[in-house]
Amino acid sequence: MFRILLFVSFMVSGILSAQNLHPVSLEIIPLYKGKPIIISEENPVITDVETSLEISKLKFYLSHFEFYSDDKLAFSEENSYHLMDGSDEKSMKITFSFPENIKFNTIKFYLGIDKKTNSEGIRGGDLDPAKGMYWSWQTGYINFKLEGKSNLSSARNHEFSFHLGGYSDPYYATQQITLAATSAEKVILYMDLDQFISKVNLARQNNIMIPGKESVELSKIISTIFRTK
Repeated sequence: MFRILLFVSFMVSGILSAQNLHPVSLEIIPLYKGKPIIISEENPVITDVETSLEISKLKFYLSHFEFYSDDKLAFSEENSYHLMDGSDEKSMKITFSFPENIKFNTIKFYLGIDKKTNSEGIRGGDLDPAKGMYWSWQTGYINFKLEGKSNLSSARNHEFSFHLGGYSDPYYATQQITLAATSAEKVILYMDLDQFISKVNLARQNNIMIPGKESVELSKIISTIFRTK
């Protein structure tokens, strides 16, 4: 009888716990000059006619999500590592399970993977090296990938490739981003890629594939192109 009562109590507790959670979704929308863009490696679309800009690949990590009410932490996601792929609409949406009545007005997260996780070596899920976002144990995860073509690029076939990352000082590339966000069941996170492209000299900077000073500098620029409005 005791075991039965214990089992029933456990089941009721689980049901009540589930009922006290509600989903909050976050969607990332890449933009170019204010317009959503289509990203496809197989069929790249010209995003900017003037520069013949094509973006064929956009992949990046967002991690360590925290939600604050003023300066007080309201919610943080455990094991918070998300690989975003601009060519996969589903991957650009994250759903959090919030306790009821949680309010927030600020979101904090990392662009990239933190130093501790990098130093611990490879993992599974979105951190699986098979996802194509891992260099080696020496250099760790690639935080951000952007590939495409533009007539501004002096490289072969006018291509450009930015694979940005690095977790060893002095070239620690991961950036923390803080944004205002009103409590809602859905939060839209915009990503203004034109603001990044306009600040890069594609004639000179068109093939950055290893950790270093340029990787850190460009990562800092990318951290400024996210917004919630």
